[in-house]
Amino acid sequence: MEGNLGTGLEQLRSPKFIQADGGLARIVWMPKEIKERFKEALEEKGLYEKMATEEDVKSVDELLEFLEKVGHPWLTGEVELPA
Repeated sequence: MEGNLGTGLEQLRSPKFIQADGGLARIVWMPKEIKERFKEALEEKGLYEKMATEEDVKSVDELLEFLEKVGHPWLTGEVELPA
């Protein structure tokens, strides 16, 4: 249902979004359209340039290369976990 999808996507802005797993820093790929929609939230966390889209990678191997090139925090486990 389209309304629920929109509400679900807005949870990306929440500080509680997958909080136990490290929040936005655990996301390594998303569609470009969604990345642009949440540009402010991703930039605020320093993740906008580190998030791959379908234009950046076409396979898992390419994704790993991209993540290494941009220094995504998922690779090192450097994510904010709740206290």
